[in-house]
Amino acid sequence: MIRECLDFAKTFSDRERSEIFSPMIWYRYAKSLYKSGNTENAESIFYTVLEDPSVLSSVKKFILEDLQIWKGNSFYSSLTPERAALFLPFLNPSEKNI
Repeated sequence: MIRECLDFAKTFSDRERSEIFSPMIWYRYAKSLYKSGNTENAESIFYTVLEDPSVLSSVKKFILEDLQIWKGNSFYSSLTPERAALFLPFLNPSEKNI
């Protein structure tokens, strides 16, 4: 089922994607990509969503929580400083000292 949805989404034009895909939809799309094994594309979408200042913090927190499940609680400590900084608002004080 996930594969069918991903294949269908690939048929959308760029214009259709911009009209249909809200940040939450992009998050869910990336999550389905990740679960189907396409982790590189999924993470690219996740970071695009995280970098957008207009995206609600709740969506960004969902991304953090999922990546912690899939990659480990302190996965962000191995990221570039620029990428790790995207998660700072959602970390508790003890996690910020890693």
